[in-house]
Amino acid sequence: MGLRVLSWPDNLFLRPGPILLRTILIALVIPAVVTDKDGRGLHDRAAKSVVMRVKQKRA
Repeated sequence: MGLRVLSWPDNLFLRPGPILLRTILIALVIPAVVTDKDGRGLHDRAAKSVVMRVKQKRA
């Protein structure tokens, strides 16, 4: 889909702990609905993550 979830602010891959926390919070729905001025949901802020759009390579 051209999206990648990375750690914030260093833009590295997430570790299993923050991935689990983010997944549990998304399942609760409410944290995903509430966003800040940057468009990051509460689940992203709690897991210190950010969703980035990446270009897909065309074959």
